[in-house]
Amino acid sequence: MKTAIPNTTLPNDTETCRIIQKENSTTAIPLILDLPKSWLFDKPIRDIDKLMKLVNDKLPAITELATDACLAKYSETWQTLQKILYHWNRQDLLRKNVTQDYRFIVQSILRNKIVEIEQNMLPKHLLECAFHFTPELATQELADKAKSHRINFHPLLNELNDHGLPIDALRTFINNYYVNNRVFHLFIAALALSTPFERRTELANNFYDELGSGDNSMAHPALFFKNFATLGVPDYIIPQAEALYLVNSKLFATFLSGDYHFGMGGLGFIELTMPNQMTKILNGLKKSGLAESDLEFWELHIAIDEKHGKAWFNEMQQLITNVNEAITCLQGGLFLLEARATLYDGIWNSINQTD
Repeated sequence: MKTAIPNTTLPNDTETCRIIQKENSTTAIPLILDLPKSWLFDKPIRDIDKLMKLVNDKLPAITELATDACLAKYSETWQTLQKILYHWNRQDLLRKNVTQDYRFIVQSILRNKIVEIEQNMLPKHLLECAFHFTPELATQELADKAKSHRINFHPLLNELNDHGLPIDALRTFINNYYVNNRVFHLFIAALALSTPFERRTELANNFYDELGSGDNSMAHPALFFKNFATLGVPDYIIPQAEALYLVNSKLFATFLSGDYHFGMGGLGFIELTMPNQMTKILNGLKKSGLAESDLEFWELHIAIDEKHGKAWFNEMQQLITNVNEAITCLQGGLFLLEARATLYDGIWNSINQTD
């Protein structure tokens, strides 16, 4: 029996619209977002004057929304902003007839303003070896900073590793992890667009691994779907804003930034720290009662991500020729590690609220 889709709206916002996102795939689960109608452009715009008027009308409001959201992370405003960004980002990836419809230009201009505000508010990181720089020293410092990040000691991962999770908390974890996992291979492909030709080999190898090395049944989204064998496949997922934030952050790092140093740093930091995370998650899923046959995704990644992490950092060492490039890799790396830690924050906080 199918579960009815709940008819809810965002708190304190009566002008909302329910978006049900479906994918054409056997391993796809619909995602549901409730979004303010004022930020949904559901009709084509074919007139440039109308485009400019809409941009001028909307820019002050999106600036205020983004500023308030960035000043109060995890707030209701921040959560709403992540949903808007995610919806626009997804539309941008899937858009058709872009030469005949200007609404995507409107969304891009407004999104660029959000990204500008977000990036200006990020902390700036320094490189300790700046005054005695070599690519080797810089790469080692980057690796050390990745391994000392809070994600490696996150309480959610420690709880999983030590005790496992109750069934409802486990569903929250798997559902929100799915939101990012189903599109991760696209971020690797997107990063190739700004990466120099000579440095695309590891990206190609990683992308090939993500898609099962030519075997669709071994593609990572298909392997992850096995997690639902015991839990049951949900009829839909209402993702936490923190899960959407991770997707938004990865799209910025690998595609929107247009900076391969930033993107390489981001994915390199994630891959280097992943085996530790995967080991704790695998232990926790076993203790939570998932069958061994459900867990192939996690077992594979403990080994494969150790290989990927080393390869990505080797690529970074080849990319880094000066201090500024190393700092850009560092900024991207810590940006994406923090975004991933934010996913864990959201899951952990929701678990503790229901205990």
